[in-house]
Amino acid sequence: MASCFIAAIPVSSFTSFQHPRLVVVPQRASSRIRVHKPVQCLATSKLESESDDQTLVVKQTRRSGNYPPSIWNDDYLQSLNSVYTGEIYTRQAKCMKEKVRAMIENVSDQTMDQLELIDTLQRLGVSYHFVIEIEKILEKVYINRNDVTWKKENLYAVSLEFRVLRQYGYNVPQEVFNSFIDEKGNFKVYLCDDINTMLSLYEASYYSLEGEIIMEEAWQFTTKHFKSFLVDDDIDLNLAMQVRRALELPLYWRTSRVGARWFIDIYERSKDMNNILLEFAKLDFNIMQGIYQQELKELSSWWKHSGLGEKLSFARDRLVASFLWGLGTACEPQFGYCRSIITKVISLLGVIDDIYDVYGTFNELEHFADAVDRWDIIKAMKQLEICFLALYNFVHEMTYDILIEHNSDVLLNIKNSWLDLVQTYMVEDKWYRSGYKPTLEEFMQTAWKSVGALNVIFHTYLSTENPILQKELEYLKSDPDILYWSFSLVRLQDDLGTSSCYMHETVASEEVSREHINDRVRQIWKKVNGYIAEESTLSQTTIEMMLNLVRMSHCIYLGGVDGHGFSGFRYSRLVPRRASNSRIRKHKPLAMLKIESETVVRRSGNYQPSIWDNDYLQSLRSDYAVASYDLIVCFFKVPFVHFLLFFSEIAVNLYTFSHTENLETLSLQEEIYTRHAENLKEKTRDIMINNASKPLDQLELIDTLQRLGLAYHFNTEINNTLCNVYNKNTTDDIWKKGNLHATSLEFRLLSQHEVFSSFQEKTGSFKSWLCDDVKAMLSLYEASYYGLEGENIMEEAWKFTTRHLNNIDRDLDLILAMQDMNPILLELAKLDFNIVQALHQQELKDMSSWWKNYGLGEKMSFARNRLVESFLWTVGITLEPRFRYCRRMLTKVISLITVIDDVYDVYGTLNKLELFTDGVDSEAKWFHSGYKPTSEEYMKNGWISITGPWVGLLQAYLVEAKWFHSGYKPTMEECMTNALISIACPMLIVNAYLSAANPICEGIGISRKHS
Repeated sequence: MASCFIAAIPVSSFTSFQHPRLVVVPQRASSRIRVHKPVQCLATSKLESESDDQTLVVKQTRRSGNYPPSIWNDDYLQSLNSVYTGEIYTRQAKCMKEKVRAMIENVSDQTMDQLELIDTLQRLGVSYHFVIEIEKILEKVYINRNDVTWKKENLYAVSLEFRVLRQYGYNVPQEVFNSFIDEKGNFKVYLCDDINTMLSLYEASYYSLEGEIIMEEAWQFTTKHFKSFLVDDDIDLNLAMQVRRALELPLYWRTSRVGARWFIDIYERSKDMNNILLEFAKLDFNIMQGIYQQELKELSSWWKHSGLGEKLSFARDRLVASFLWGLGTACEPQFGYCRSIITKVISLLGVIDDIYDVYGTFNELEHFADAVDRWDIIKAMKQLEICFLALYNFVHEMTYDILIEHNSDVLLNIKNSWLDLVQTYMVEDKWYRSGYKPTLEEFMQTAWKSVGALNVIFHTYLSTENPILQKELEYLKSDPDILYWSFSLVRLQDDLGTSSCYMHETVASEEVSREHINDRVRQIWKKVNGYIAEESTLSQTTIEMMLNLVRMSHCIYLGGVDGHGFSGFRYSRLVPRRASNSRIRKHKPLAMLKIESETVVRRSGNYQPSIWDNDYLQSLRSDYAVASYDLIVCFFKVPFVHFLLFFSEIAVNLYTFSHTENLETLSLQEEIYTRHAENLKEKTRDIMINNASKPLDQLELIDTLQRLGLAYHFNTEINNTLCNVYNKNTTDDIWKKGNLHATSLEFRLLSQHEVFSSFQEKTGSFKSWLCDDVKAMLSLYEASYYGLEGENIMEEAWKFTTRHLNNIDRDLDLILAMQDMNPILLELAKLDFNIVQALHQQELKDMSSWWKNYGLGEKMSFARNRLVESFLWTVGITLEPRFRYCRRMLTKVISLITVIDDVYDVYGTLNKLELFTDGVDSEAKWFHSGYKPTSEEYMKNGWISITGPWVGLLQAYLVEAKWFHSGYKPTMEECMTNALISIACPMLIVNAYLSAANPICEGIGISRKHS
């Protein structure tokens, strides 16, 4: 997965990526939610007795998470280079973009063509370039949705329309599938003969809502037949690959940027491939890859400078993994600052999590949480101080950035998000130390916060929204249901400890427990779909990033592999091993560290060191890199406060940077790629407008654009196409009649429920014959994930497709050759990918330098050094070039969270953690008293007071640390209530909002609605 921002897409072919210095094997994920590892006494400390001259031997055991070190060192990351960073590629991409736009605008009046074009743009990862065009198309599709001539008896078309429209927020009932259902309520058996139709229905089934029986039947129908299809000796190997991938994760659960790279390969071999779209997708991918690499370099420098990876060796060093989270959450170019924020938030979350989870004593964790609450430095373990100050610096830097850019003071909001997270960590720690085993519900009430997603999305919101609105800040503070259920999904994916809670509660086997958790995930997705349809407070950008964050959890923890804890997404130096699931927060040993006159045995996460060193990141080059690509907003380095305070010494360093535009002279080669990309975009737009005439063709084109990662270039065209498809449903459904693939694709893109009715039996089950069409099954499977709560048809669609897709041989390793590949789309997808990649590379360079200067990676060797991983978080959250500032800020947030998490989880004693938490909280006094300091007072003290989210996070960490040190085992509800904060997602969304919103409104925070 990390190769998505490392390896560019060749013009003629693709090459696989492998780290140049490592041969790696996958790691099994830990089966825990914040599971503490067994303690081991490694050494003793001696305290001299003044009364009797006797030596008092004190043993302080430290646990270890046995985390492997990071494989991404700073030198390697700084060496990343992309040829796509030049103006030549920018101009080429701009030219191709216009061609794709023309293609979209001139797409045929056939709804299927419009929907397929939108689907293609989305899959190619370039749909973000064409938001307006896509919206116009979809509006027409929706208006004409009663025209059923183009989709009549075409389940593929109906599914595609359903999926695409629902994906874009249109209210499409599950009853659109009624014509495909028999008298028993099952989908008609003959439908399974068309795998493409089944795939369309399968994909559409994931857009189901709670209570949608038809969509549930669609899922069951397609799943069942997919499983049967996979065991068939005469199956089409290409379709089998699509089915396996769909069963692994439906489109709805995948992020566009991560999935685009795979789909570009598939699309290039498709018989319907459009060269303009293909070329643009490649160029866009490579340009964005260059952007990601630059961002990763900068984040690597920041992480290295922070010293967290070096000084906190017990904690996970997962910068690259954190960056991948950010990349998946905000992948578009304009979200660079947001990706930076996410990466830093997740990196910091990892460190603080390990402090609470692994290393800190109960007193240290309490002190750390107290320091966050008071927002003031504490006299604690030096490692805890380093972690706290890394968090402190990050919060103040982000606060200052937002204050300068948006004239909004969000210090207290950000600080409180971190305090809430630390407090949830403390809750879970108390559970562990008390020996309490929570029920699944008790656990989830805390764990949905402790997973950190709330912190991430909080920072994401602040780094992307402009303006930052008061009502949105208050809404985020209220712990709305949409956040609770969304981040519960992150927690369920993050750890298999939830299955341990269920096993303890019900005495069920591990297999049964995991099946229960997997089914619960799917059902929660239906709830989330329903809340999304009703959401009116948060912007679409924030909602989409929230969903991307959840999707990244699916990708990172896919198949039970802990891609974050065990060194960056299946790249590992260690032999795979299963972690114990017998207890929550089980701790493992670490070598002792000597502090002053007292020797304390510290725990260790045994994290792998980062393989992304600053020198490597700075060496990244891309011809596709650009200074300004489409909607990229130039990032200005503004004056910010930078300081490091340690336990026995305080060093305050104020660095003031002048306002300088981060623009470079572009090479001729770079300019060529840019022009070529724009040219391909125009060709793609022309294909969308003129060449895709039938509804199914339109839907498939849209689906292709989405899968190739190109849909963002053609938002307007895709919306217009989908609108046309939707509007025509009232008069023309011939194109999808009996075509499950078309119906599923339509459903997924348009979210029209009733489109699957014709594929169901009277019993509500999908007709068995549908499973014979793997493409249709895959389409239905993907559509089923757009289901809402209560959408029985979409639930059935998911069950149906999952059941059948699982029967397809998973050991086949042949590349799917799409017969309808459009060379234009493929070329555009490659080019767009490379251009965006180049932008990200440059951002990574900047972040790597920042991290290196920070010194946390060097000074805190016990903590995770995960700059690149943190940057990946931000790229996922804010992918588009225009969110560069957001990526930068979120990368810093995640990296700092990782370190602080390690301080609480791994390193700090409870007493020192309490002091540390109090130290953080002390900075809130100005705000609690109602006094607003002047800018001179801010600078005199060497910082800008950012309080709220950080204090909340550390308090949550402290809560979990107290649980551990006291032996308390919280209930599932208690765990999830605290974990919602300790997961640190509020931190990320706050920072994301602050880095993107303008103006910024006050009052944001995180409450405990679900406590």
